[in-house]
Amino acid sequence: MLGEDEVISALRGAGVLNAVQWAFDAAVRRSLDDYVPRAGYDEQWLGQTRYVLFRDRLDRVFGCQNYGVGPGDEQFGEDELFAELSPLDRTSMPRLPAGTVTRDDLNGSPGWTFATWRLLLTSGELGRLDYVPWSQKSPTKQAVARQSGKVDPRQGALFDAEALMEQPESEVKLDKHTFVIAHALDAVASSSELAVGLPRQGFRGEKTWHWLHFLDTGLDGTGTRDDVLDPAGPAAPASEPLVKRRAPSSEGNARRASDER
Repeated sequence: MLGEDEVISALRGAGVLNAVQWAFDAAVRRSLDDYVPRAGYDEQWLGQTRYVLFRDRLDRVFGCQNYGVGPGDEQFGEDELFAELSPLDRTSMPRLPAGTVTRDDLNGSPGWTFATWRLLLTSGELGRLDYVPWSQKSPTKQAVARQSGKVDPRQGALFDAEALMEQPESEVKLDKHTFVIAHALDAVASSSELAVGLPRQGFRGEKTWHWLHFLDTGLDGTGTRDDVLDPAGPAAPASEPLVKRRAPSSEGNARRASDER
């Protein structure tokens, strides 16, 4: 199995994790700037906006989609690259060599590939990113969660053998190792979470990642974690959330449709 140390070290060394952190913080800052509840915006709007801006900022920092340039041309097209970014976001944006990361969607779900690994997005509940309910996610995310330590030669990815035998012909086919960027935000608590991990199917009460690596964010009033999760570890007690947060909100109930493909 591709472990945390190998994956995180490679992503960090190439500047990918720094770029992900910048994209998330930039998206959070802009979405919170535009979020005015008294004007009628609700938390579903905030969740949707954060997701769309996160996707856009990832494309910007990776030089993908409308922001793509060729090697050696990184300085061109900056008017488009920096359009509508704050002075802080402009000056803090990491600059990766062109082609380090490419856009690589999976079954309509926005994705980005570094080397031979793909990264997808999913949102979750603040304080409970350890327990993303993959069975309630899209078929694409469910397929990703079936990856394990066994290589299936037909697909070139890591899959659980028994789950693969039960996989219908119409199921999503993975063509490479796929990891997930998980993110959460609570506007009232002014706190956010961001992590990269390898999902796993789990029974009730089990952590739903083979491993999950938390990253620093610009909105984190409770400190950050940088640990490896034990998949068999106990579930977080409902009365003792991992971070201070309010009761589940409408954002959690909205299912964040845009990133659940």
